Amino acid sequence: MVNARTAPPQPSDSSERATSSATTGSARPFGSINVLVVDDEVALLNLMQRYLGRIGYQVEISANSCAALDMIIAEPCRFQLVVADLGMPQLSGRELVVRIGEINPSIAILVCSGEPFDCESIPHPDSSRLRFLQKPFAPQMLANAVSEILPFSKAVGA
Repeated sequence: MVNARTAPPQPSDSSERATSSATTGSARPFGSINVLVVDDEVALLNLMQRYLGRIGYQVEISANSCAALDMIIAEPCRFQLVVADLGMPQLSGRELVVRIGEINPSIAILVCSGEPFDCESIPHPDSSRLRFLQKPFAPQMLANAVSEILPFSKAVGA
């Protein structure tokens, strides 16, 4: 369960990103794995941040795909995983995925959408680093998808 006392930060107009500090009280099993979650649905963005933070990942969020791309351009090796919604305003999730692949093809990308999607439709230098998760999804489904795309991590219970 999520600790009700730990309120996730809301993206603000000025920064539109935040870092998760949620912990389970034990050692963070994936503390060195940095995840960037990009989604314009703020409630879902905050839910993913809390859940992934709770199971031990270092999580940053962005409700703006252009801001997320700027973060990756500024520090191409900062994130090992990006969870990206396809239906983003301004820069589409598809374009974000393509650009991330051009900048650092070793970043794993989990694409999320409410519509069916074929990852092979996106050009990416390493297709093994690209997966799809259909919305809506339960937290454990997110954890399982992350563990599939990051085989060196292991999803822990929901």
